[in-house]
Amino acid sequence: MNSNQTTTLLKKHDSYIYKILMLQAPLLFISGFFGAKMQMFSTIAAIIILVLVQLSYSLLKGTELFAIVGAVIMMTVSALLIQSQMGMIEMHFHIFASIVVFLIYQDWKPIIAALLTTAVYHVGFMYLQMQGAQIGDMPIMAFEGHHTMWIMIVHCIFAICQSGLLIYMASLMKGESSSNQNIASAIESVSKDNDLSIRLANPKSNAEQSFNQLLDKLASIFTDYQNIANKRLFTVGLGTAPNRYFMKRAAEAGRGSYQFIGSHKQLVPEMNKLFHKLDNPQLTDIQYFNTITNN
Repeated sequence: MNSNQTTTLLKKHDSYIYKILMLQAPLLFISGFFGAKMQMFSTIAAIIILVLVQLSYSLLKGTELFAIVGAVIMMTVSALLIQSQMGMIEMHFHIFASIVVFLIYQDWKPIIAALLTTAVYHVGFMYLQMQGAQIGDMPIMAFEGHHTMWIMIVHCIFAICQSGLLIYMASLMKGESSSNQNIASAIESVSKDNDLSIRLANPKSNAEQSFNQLLDKLASIFTDYQNIANKRLFTVGLGTAPNRYFMKRAAEAGRGSYQFIGSHKQLVPEMNKLFHKLDNPQLTDIQYFNTITNN
């Protein structure tokens, strides 16, 4: 895949993530009408997320940096949702659900960015909660009710395990995608140049190895057909059993001749005639020259 194709694909993925991120704003806004009913906080948070997402997309789309920034913004949305419901434990599920969408990039960097963001959030906000910190008259809440740092550590362990699994899956997906792209490029080259000698260099996947084996087989078949095409076919039918029409047509296709022998008594003399013709062609190495000129 060339650089233009890579950029086009990256922009397509960025567009998908941009739409997902933009949907987080109304989700934040709606959350203010339920549970803790922190409408003012949720409204302001939704506006901030809208602005951040739009600015990031406008400035960074088509670059690797947008995926990283998008992951940070997504985890920020999770933190704001948790705060809007005063640390409700169910709101933490947003973290585990939303981080999965970044598999679309088949890259470890946005997943690590999301993991680090949520780790900083849990450690920082849990510490502030334990210190009784507030924003105005709103207490900072990472977890509903009274919790110890062990609860935060358990959440972080789950987040680390999920991120590790996602990174592994991203690696597998990237390998498969790379394999498919290599095969597609090879097929395009074969079709364009009519060249069956093309092979995938250093095939790693089973698909790439099978593709090279298929090309080897096709090249062998076409070589056999070419060898046959360069030779003449002479058919001989003895008695009434052979299909005369088929043998005649086969000889014509093979640029040879068909010899019918009615009786076994005629076999030797008729075959001698055929061998004599083969050994003594009337014309060989024929060349054609056009000497007529158009006035």
